[in-house]
Amino acid sequence: MTAFALLSPGAQTAIWGLLFGCMAACVGLLVYKIANSAPARSLWGWCVLLAAASLLLAGVMPRQMPTGESVCVCRWPWAAPVLCGALLAALLAAGCAAEEHRARHTLSPDSIREATEDLEMGICFADPKGRLVLINTQMRSLCTALLGVCPQMLCEVAAAQTAPHSGKVMPDGCIAMPDGCVYRFCTRPLTAMGQTGWQQVTAQQVTEQYRLNCRLQAETEKLQQTNRELKKMYDRMAEDICETESLQLKMYVHDTIGRSILTVQDVMQSNAETEKKMQALRTAVGMLSAQPITQKGTLNEAVQAAAAMGVAVQITGEVLPECEALAAAAVRECATNCKRHAHGNAVCVQAWQQGAQCCVKITNNGAPPAGPITEGVGLSTLRRSVQAARGQMHITAQPQFCLQLTLPKKEKTT
Repeated sequence: MTAFALLSPGAQTAIWGLLFGCMAACVGLLVYKIANSAPARSLWGWCVLLAAASLLLAGVMPRQMPTGESVCVCRWPWAAPVLCGALLAALLAAGCAAEEHRARHTLSPDSIREATEDLEMGICFADPKGRLVLINTQMRSLCTALLGVCPQMLCEVAAAQTAPHSGKVMPDGCIAMPDGCVYRFCTRPLTAMGQTGWQQVTAQQVTEQYRLNCRLQAETEKLQQTNRELKKMYDRMAEDICETESLQLKMYVHDTIGRSILTVQDVMQSNAETEKKMQALRTAVGMLSAQPITQKGTLNEAVQAAAAMGVAVQITGEVLPECEALAAAAVRECATNCKRHAHGNAVCVQAWQQGAQCCVKITNNGAPPAGPITEGVGLSTLRRSVQAARGQMHITAQPQFCLQLTLPKKEKTT
């Protein structure tokens, strides 16, 4: 095989240039490894490779002859330096690929900076002197929007949180940006390389959480108002129960004594149905002896009580179940007054529905009142009971006595 020295000057220059280029690239890769703190074993391997490349390059390098002519005296076959150059280029390519892989999987200032740029929240770090050593794009844009300038010092970031030129500081410390987004800034002290005084500032978007908190606060205030109203209602419940029981007792005593008096008068005037009238008298005596007969407040009871006094009750229409107790009390009162004051023996009851109300009209066949009606214990007690149920009671004297109740229906609960 032809020796390298016997090749043409052009071929020698090409091979020599290949070896020189590969060696220069190896030197550059070695410098890069040293700058990026490559492992020591990797550095030693490349140093040995560079030494071998230097020897190879020295063997094919032209030498200056005594006559002044530059002549290559290398006796190697021309394929040897070419093969060595190709091998050196392959090793160089493999080394570059390995270094690139190591750089991607090794933390460095650039990798940390790139990682912070990928964060959705804003973040920055300041040294003990207050200088920002790292700030990502999100934090930079937030501070610029709040202050109008790009921050360079930690004090400027603090000013963006406390006294922004734009935006609004919320009561809980959050910052409402001009675009409507809400951010929460948080500052934490750090210790780096054994040195204290470092600061980390983060800005996280809490727009949805802030809106949920606002709705929750409104609901809480509404519940508190409802609780206050319920407390007032509970405080008055005992008083209302006592008042209701007192009214019921007054009505019961008034009706029973009134019927008893009328029964006694009837017994004294007539002997007809004496046993039935004596039973009504026993009922009155039982009430006065603390043994009252329980009443359920039904219209049938009111009709039976009126019949015991000799008063017939005629009912037309339908009274709602929730209004029956007050209607029965009104019938008992009107039957007693009909017998006692108007000297009648029949009471007419008309009931009908009018929208969300139940109306009850009561008249009698007795003599009309001679003058204005003065409400006694019975009628005044009945009026208070009707008003307690949020109803209305009207009494007219001419052309005949008429008592009308307007009672509200109860709302159905689902």
